[in-house]
Amino acid sequence: MATPHRLSHFAGRASVPLSDPAERHVRHSRRRAQADRVEAGTLPPERRALEVEEPLQRRRLAGVGRRLRSSITVMGPEAQRPARTRLVTISIWPCPGALWHGREMVDAAAVMAKPYTVELLERQPLARVAYTAKDGTPRVIPIGCVWDGTAFLMWTIPISAKVAALRADPRVALTIDVLEPPMRTLLARGSAELREVAGVPDGYLEASHRTLPQEAWAGFDEQVRTLYDSMVEISIRPTWAKLIDFETTAPSAVEELMRQKGLSQAG
Repeated sequence: MATPHRLSHFAGRASVPLSDPAERHVRHSRRRAQADRVEAGTLPPERRALEVEEPLQRRRLAGVGRRLRSSITVMGPEAQRPARTRLVTISIWPCPGALWHGREMVDAAAVMAKPYTVELLERQPLARVAYTAKDGTPRVIPIGCVWDGTAFLMWTIPISAKVAALRADPRVALTIDVLEPPMRTLLARGSAELREVAGVPDGYLEASHRTLPQEAWAGFDEQVRTLYDSMVEISIRPTWAKLIDFETTAPSAVEELMRQKGLSQAG
């Protein structure tokens, strides 16, 4: 079992009013000094007190397949805690592959396992991947990919501009969709992991064959094996995913509008 991640937070102050301004000032100064020491990395680990915020929870809980136990508790000896503070412990057990998105827990692995998602991945060989270029401007590219059950895999050559961009900022979003009935749209987000491999990987050939007629495979394979000495494999494990099948799910804004009007998806 993974070691519990421990966050700290002082709780219970609101139940006891403080009437002495000087006392409030002293306590505020102590908390500020402690926060400065945490930021500087000089506070002993056993006395760390981190403010619990939603973005921090989201970073702590992110990751496909990660099993962790987050415990929120006040640390340190009783004598070192400010007066009128009580101990609060909260345990959070996220699902494997789950991520806090806003106030909703999203299980990306469950979305990727839906029958409609599997059908979509079989029908559509191309993904549109969005990332940030090194100059800070947005990019979106169509690229062949395969789904190995846990990650999207795609390949490119080492001198490609997107390789340098993804090494600088691995955050990506991707879309796979089909417009022919039945329409399906898969949205996903995650971080790209890159590794260079010698030669031309079989996965790259598999992804490319999905976009070519079978009679063109042999010529294509010979051409790329002559041209490429190595390739870079890009692996994207979704940390957030949503399938829009236009039957049981719709775009988030439409779903919210339907909730406000008391309508059901089936209606």
